[in-house]
Formats: sequence, structure tokens, C-alpha cells
Amino acid sequence: EVKEPTISTIENFSTNVFQHDEYIFPATVVANMSNGTTKEVPVNWINTDVDTSIIGSQFFEGTVEGYAGSVTLTLIINEYIPNIQTNAYSMYSINNLSKAISISMNNYGEKPVTVNKIEVYESGTLFTTYTSEQLANSGISTEILPYGNWGMTITYKIGLWLDGSYVK
Repeated sequence: EVKEPTISTIENFSTNVFQHDEYIFPATVVANMSNGTTKEVPVNWINTDVDTSIIGSQFFEGTVEGYAGSVTLTLIINEYIPNIQTNAYSMYSINNLSKAISISMNNYGEKPVTVNKIEVYESGTLFTTYTSEQLANSGISTEILPYGNWGMTITYKIGLWLDGSYVK
């Protein structure tokens, strides 16, 4: 008489994701069998409501047919910090008055980033704001792909005083 090996144990496991990433639960887990081998077996997750916007750990329980215990998945959500290099400079100026500002950003990270807003300050006071909606309505893409770059130039009829001015 030949007996099929049974499931002895299933190890709990953890997975790391970045904040706001989509997470898809695995359809199978690795089970340690009674004959000393391992086998991938289907798992049924009890709850699959994942909120990856919250940094920290979330715990999910799954069941496997033919196994009396349960398996626990620890989902560790890590903060994603973009690696962006930003440059802004006056393209040309006359008597300390800039007639055009060039802005460029390089995304050295592994995920796309979105330009939410550009603020131009003159002498430390907010002078102009460009929202992502305004940029998109002007035909300017606000997404910077991984290892990609983005840029725009702002021209002024009268100009922008350079002393204490900056772009954020």
C-alpha cells in the first residue's frame, strides 16, 4: 500500500513592498511534506484587503486543504523615498532681472514620480504656482519615469528679481 505524503508544516513568511505599491497575494505556498520533500500547494487567503498607503506591517492568514494549521503572511510596507535631482537657473538676465527660468528634474529612483506643483519665489515671496492640473492642461506631462528626466522653461515679460529668488 502506497501512502501519499501529507503536509507536516508550512512556514510563515514575509514580503516587503513599497508604500502605494499594488500587492497580489501568492496563489501557492511551499509545504514541508511528511517524506522530507517540499511541495507547492494552493492557499486560500482569508482576507485580501491590503492598504499599502500605511507604512508598517500587516498580517494575513491563509488556509491550505489537508493542513490543520494556518499560514501567516507578514506584509511589510516600507516608505519609498524618491531620488530626485532638481536644478533651476536663470537662462538669461539683465541687471539682476531674470527673463527666463529653466527647471529640470532627474529621477534616479526605481519608481515613477509625479510633479505635483512648481512654485517660484521672488525675494522669498511666492510669485507663481503651477499645479499638476495646470501643467497637464498645457500639454506638459507631470510623470517622470524611472531614470528619466523632466523639464520646463518659464519666460517672463517683465522679469523676476534674482536676489533671494528660488524654485520649489
